[in-house]
Amino acid sequence: MGLHRDMVLAAAESGARGIYLEKPFCRTLAEADQIIAACERRGVKLALAHRNRYHPTLPVVARMVKDGAIGRLLELRGRGKEDQRGGLEDLWTLGSHVLNVAVTLAGPPPA
Repeated sequence: MGLHRDMVLAAAESGARGIYLEKPFCRTLAEADQIIAACERRGVKLALAHRNRYHPTLPVVARMVKDGAIGRLLELRGRGKEDQRGGLEDLWTLGSHVLNVAVTLAGPPPA
């Protein structure tokens, strides 16, 4: 078992009312399913560290995109930390946040 998963499951089973996780959330989809199921079973609120999703400007920009107020959305670009971390390490550090904002603005990718 993964240590991170074990701690989350223990917290859920111990009666925690909420769990706030930084990434990495877990190692596999199976672990994610276990964590989510445990939290749902015990009525635990589970939150992931995507704090920018709740930044007050994001709903304003999302509404502008949806309403076409800034024209038709053709492309989204995201930037990493642009420091000594590059490539996959930068993706690991910031990638989920950049992709989260992209999905919030443009919706999920087509199937």
